[in-house]
Amino acid sequence: MKTLVAHDRPEVAQTIKAILEELLPGENVITIVEDGVASREALRSTLYDFVILDLTLPYIKSKSSADYTVAENLLVELFEGETLNVPGDLIGVTKDKVALEKIDTRIGAHLLAIIEETEGEDWLARLKDRISFARKAARSRLLSIYQQHDYDVAIITALDEESAPYADIFELSELSRWPGAKEFLFTDMQGSIRRGVIFSVGRAGQASAASASQALLTQFRPSLFLMSGFCGGFSTKTQAGDVIIAESVFDWDSGKWKGEGENAKFFPRPEPINIRDTKAHHVARALVQSKLSNSDAVIGKASALSSGEISNVSFKLGPIASGSAVVSNTAIISRIEQLNDKMLGVDMEAYAFFYACTSTRVIKPSYLFIKAVADFCDIAKDDRLHSACCFLSASVVAEILSKRWQF
Repeated sequence: MKTLVAHDRPEVAQTIKAILEELLPGENVITIVEDGVASREALRSTLYDFVILDLTLPYIKSKSSADYTVAENLLVELFEGETLNVPGDLIGVTKDKVALEKIDTRIGAHLLAIIEETEGEDWLARLKDRISFARKAARSRLLSIYQQHDYDVAIITALDEESAPYADIFELSELSRWPGAKEFLFTDMQGSIRRGVIFSVGRAGQASAASASQALLTQFRPSLFLMSGFCGGFSTKTQAGDVIIAESVFDWDSGKWKGEGENAKFFPRPEPINIRDTKAHHVARALVQSKLSNSDAVIGKASALSSGEISNVSFKLGPIASGSAVVSNTAIISRIEQLNDKMLGVDMEAYAFFYACTSTRVIKPSYLFIKAVADFCDIAKDDRLHSACCFLSASVVAEILSKRWQF
């Protein structure tokens, strides 16, 4: 908990600090200020969970006398202006009975409590009681917030080139509270304005994808979470440019090596995660059975980006494999295909993404993995189709958001 103690008498401020440290051991960061100017600057620069405010502060310590109007003006700016960060809870304290009488209902209503500093320790007991209550209330609010969706959608990509097409689809703006994340608005199938956020991890791999996915879930709590980009497909089941929607994901490199030296053998122990019978699964099935609303335009651009190699948009819904290494070896592909005879392809982030969505401690989202086949995981693997596949998967995401998903 971040706590601000604003009091012009150091001995009282230190007493309050001692109480906070007693009630909140090891979990409180306490800032002490002595006048109105310092209080305002602290509230402008920092978001506090808890504030204890002397209602008779001087405007500037040693240069002005203590007056209730300083605290009153500060509170008016705090709750009616837009320049200061409103704390989770605020307690007013004062030994001036006149200040108690003059704090009007407009300001007093915003305070958790107003405590008169009296002789003896009775007022400290009341302060302890209010601090304990504020702590419980803060925890309850946090639990409540974590069980409510905030953003309508979040989109995550592993690489920057996978997120690049969204700059032409949505009007993106930087999010100051999350470096690298971009916010956007869109219109859903009902004509309502919705809010989304997109983030590129900037590197491939399970660990980074899991960490970023969980962080996005906690920070933005999206109702729908999507991963897009390019992946490898299996040549017996897919063609270049096919858009794979993962029905289930197998962690293909999870298992145990047994044996010694050249006789060592890998025994897989995958724990697949699937979306069957969910709202996201129903939307995916409907998409597979139809086509994009702007199919001709999408195919035209994909063809141009791929120098004519991609001339159609086809959807595949089924299992994929996900592991921590790039695969460009037919022997490894054969081993992966043995995990499930319907396996469509392989990527490096899907399992981490699915796992984060199913194991998050905040409210869980609906989620979909949507990537287009850019290669066949063999010796001919290259990046010539990356741009086209990134565009295709982003176009499918845009179609889902604007025409397929019921928020």
